[in-house]
Amino acid sequence: MLKKIFAFIGSIILCFSITAQAREVPGDFLAYAESSANRLYELGLFRGVGQNGDGSPDFALTSRLTRGEAVTMLVRMLGAESDALSRYYGNPFTDTGWADMYIDYAYGNGIAFGVSDTEFGTDDYVTLEQLLTFALRALGYIEVDWQNPYGLADSVGLIYARGDCYRADAAIICASALDCTVNGTDMTLFETLYYDGAINAGSTPVSGFGPVTEPVMYIEINSGDELMEKFGDVVNGRASQIIIYVPEGQESFYAEQLNSEINRFCDVQKLSSSWYPNAGEITVTIIYDSAVSAMAYLEGKLPSLDDDTRRMLNEAIKIHSGLIYDSMTPYDKVKAIHDYLVNTITYRNTGSRGHSAVGALLDGLAVCDGYAEAFDLMCYLSNIPCIQVGGTAFSSGGAESHLWNKVYLDGAWYNVDVTWDDPVSSVPVLSHDYFLVSDAQLARDHSWTMYPQLPVSESNYF
Repeated sequence: MLKKIFAFIGSIILCFSITAQAREVPGDFLAYAESSANRLYELGLFRGVGQNGDGSPDFALTSRLTRGEAVTMLVRMLGAESDALSRYYGNPFTDTGWADMYIDYAYGNGIAFGVSDTEFGTDDYVTLEQLLTFALRALGYIEVDWQNPYGLADSVGLIYARGDCYRADAAIICASALDCTVNGTDMTLFETLYYDGAINAGSTPVSGFGPVTEPVMYIEINSGDELMEKFGDVVNGRASQIIIYVPEGQESFYAEQLNSEINRFCDVQKLSSSWYPNAGEITVTIIYDSAVSAMAYLEGKLPSLDDDTRRMLNEAIKIHSGLIYDSMTPYDKVKAIHDYLVNTITYRNTGSRGHSAVGALLDGLAVCDGYAEAFDLMCYLSNIPCIQVGGTAFSSGGAESHLWNKVYLDGAWYNVDVTWDDPVSSVPVLSHDYFLVSDAQLARDHSWTMYPQLPVSESNYF
């Protein structure tokens, strides 16, 4: 049996280049299947059959797949298991057995039909044509040629390989379906599930929206102004490493300038540079704050997050799914985020956690850095442009370093200082004195250097 399985894996690898026309599939089929299964598992959309010796889930990827198991996986991939187990749709089949409620859901929603009027074929091995048809229907494609779904699968972007169907095939097809656009919409299945709150963001880490992209960027500069301008593009792109080509012999000069002016970029937590004299290039490694690291992870630009940041991101997504709805205007979304943070965070310095979105969103305790990071991340999840701004704030207690945000709304940039809208008091206070205000108004008690990458806030929103 094992020889047949690995013979199958070897033959299936040969088919990748000719069958998966829409995308390039890695040659290591089983490793790719394991990665796909883990992505689905982390999102709460896939299960194993038990545990391995190290406690990780056993996905049994080399096991043949039945029609009942395939439908069950598709229902879980759609985040619909709770619905399937709590609602009766009705089906005419007499052989559904253990998979009855999953088949019931699939039949009731037009995803899967039987092999006859009275039999579903629950224990029959599923064919690749059937599995692709199930996946395409789950993506909203009702008219599918179930005997030859390959052309449609290729055009949609499903990843598959010809041969008998194993659990590995289901993992790859289901994971690739997350990045396919749902028929009749401009959203991917992942985005649809995310906005419907079907993604498990409470107890397990989320994965990126797509494949990991190259985290290295390359720029060539010939002046200090050009260095800072292009470095701003790097930070906006959330690259973790940059190779800077400079005039030979000037490596130290440009590295020192970058280090001395890094405070322009509030979301850069740490920067390190290395070079060889007269080599004409500098290698720069960037570590971002927790919020921007989470954004980079979602974009596939960071392969992993530390435990606290991963938990914080899960919490942010969970909060966002219950706070923000498609029917809301951009203004409604920004106000909801602002008000939520003011109402749930207490201004308190708890050390390094309090200076980050980790403290703000997980502990509910933070100082200005944490407020600003949390606001930045929540706006990002709402697809609303936002940046962090650093400067000085002046109060009766004197002057101190401070962070706040600028947010892009209805065609213009505005200042938002969530921290200063959350006065320190014995009872909760919600203020909007520093919500969507102009530079002129904010400058009454804030100061900052107007670096070129900072947009001007010309007027109040109201």
